[in-house]
Amino acid sequence: MIMMTYTPPYYLDYMERCGLVKAKDLYAYISVIKDQITKSGRLERLATALKSKMPGLTVRPANMKEFAKELAKVKDIYNSAWGHNWGFVPMTDEEIESMAKRLKSLIVPELLIMAEVNGDPAAFFMAMPDYNQVLGKINGRLGMVGIIKFCGIPGR
Repeated sequence: MIMMTYTPPYYLDYMERCGLVKAKDLYAYISVIKDQITKSGRLERLATALKSKMPGLTVRPANMKEFAKELAKVKDIYNSAWGHNWGFVPMTDEEIESMAKRLKSLIVPELLIMAEVNGDPAAFFMAMPDYNQVLGKINGRLGMVGIIKFCGIPGR
């Protein structure tokens, strides 16, 4: 997955031979959202219940026309939310701007969700399609045929 840490098990031997020792296990999870969850209306019912308990809550897709402003909100929320996690180092403006520049064209605005309470940033959710599935099928080559396959244009 893009930007998800993964280390093959055999790396541990390499690191130990260099004199390093493992400090902590870190986990990443894959969450597949099935159409049935959306079709059942479960998420909509949950959102409605939450909004009734928090009248100032606004949940919306990111405004890509105001990307710099949205990015500043994401950075503040991210640094605040992760601040107490083991090994966390806050992202600087330069780091997040560099990452955003590389990822902006890959972001699906409907999958970058912003939550605000009374107009103040409160949370964000970001998901990205697994582009690696497509890149694997085109052997990492984005020539004309690769671009057609990547974009899902029928006929190839």
